[in-house]
Amino acid sequence: MAHQPQQQRSLDTQNRILAALERLLEKYFFEHITTRQLAKEAEVAPATLYRRFKDKNALLPALYERYDQQLNLWGKALWDEDQQRRHTTVQERVTHVVQEHVNFYRDNQPILRTLYLYLRLHSDIDLGGSASGRKAAYRMILAPIFEALGQQGHEQPGETQIKMFCLIMITSINERALFSTTTPARLLELNDEDFVRELSRNLVGYLVLKRNN
Repeated sequence: MAHQPQQQRSLDTQNRILAALERLLEKYFFEHITTRQLAKEAEVAPATLYRRFKDKNALLPALYERYDQQLNLWGKALWDEDQQRRHTTVQERVTHVVQEHVNFYRDNQPILRTLYLYLRLHSDIDLGGSASGRKAAYRMILAPIFEALGQQGHEQPGETQIKMFCLIMITSINERALFSTTTPARLLELNDEDFVRELSRNLVGYLVLKRNN
């Protein structure tokens, strides 16, 4: 059997380390995880880990890149033909996007909570990733909503309105899905159904009513 190329072996090892980190984040906060604990979980020698990452914080850009890949795959699967047939109006499509975002954020809660906190507490950390790639992913995710706006006779949103739409949606879902047991999310006392419905209505109002005033 042919030997696996060294570059591929190195990539497989890195993926094993990142997968181990994801498993540990389901049980512990990032700051409580030691490199020795991570190496043991990944079944690699500590020296192997340090050859790829100079310290624990150096794992974060790679973890962010891994999340970017998951986001892109999720976005591509969000609007298959069946979903577009089932959700035709602006309201239905916005509700679908919000609900699926809540599900996606909950499924990836340990990663997203870690990245969210470190971006705010350690602004000097460069998480890398492609900002243009994430913008393209969200353009793809929101495209069916813009299509429905045109079909219902509404103007297309401008760049600022699109950015604000994303900010309102993502910030709200961050609080709901990642920090549901803390304020302000805890004080709202909304169940998931009410949260998705009310956030979706407000987002549609921002796209449609505000635009036409």
